[in-house]
Amino acid sequence: MIDLKLVHFFLFSIAFVGIIDEYLYHFKKHSLYKVKEARLEFKLHITRNFLFFIIYTIVGMVTVTGSFVYFVFALLLLDIFVGFFDVLVEPSSRLSLGGLPGGEYFLHMLLSFLLGMFHLSYFLYLWKLKGELTNIAISPHSYSGTLLVVIGVFSLILTILKLSNLYKNRSLYPVK
Repeated sequence: MIDLKLVHFFLFSIAFVGIIDEYLYHFKKHSLYKVKEARLEFKLHITRNFLFFIIYTIVGMVTVTGSFVYFVFALLLLDIFVGFFDVLVEPSSRLSLGGLPGGEYFLHMLLSFLLGMFHLSYFLYLWKLKGELTNIAISPHSYSGTLLVVIGVFSLILTILKLSNLYKNRSLYPVK
């Protein structure tokens, strides 16, 4: 039986490693929002940040049962697809930067593992709830659930900041 605390642990781990990756590599070292070849990758990151806002909020303070479980399954599947496409575009988007640095490659591998463990553990947790009466209950699951919602809000703020960077640097990428 999967406990929600395990799901929370994976999300905290993802947030910790993700912050390091975002700050050190995407912002500080490469400024991906300024790299023309990385525009699609940057948009995928914006999409994923918004998905993380939704996922962290749901895991942190929403209990879904019955048919609503399938909505959350769809969110998890969408996150997997966005991550898959991110991996596909990374080589070409980082070509002008000399490729992916070893440290960032390691962080991406660690994030992939943690994301896989999160998806699996949350899927198994939700699986047992799909047969119950369809319901959505909103209440923080615990202190850690509240912290997950706070992380989710930070992910939303990051989404907005990235959209702002994309807008401010639109002249770098003239539309044809």
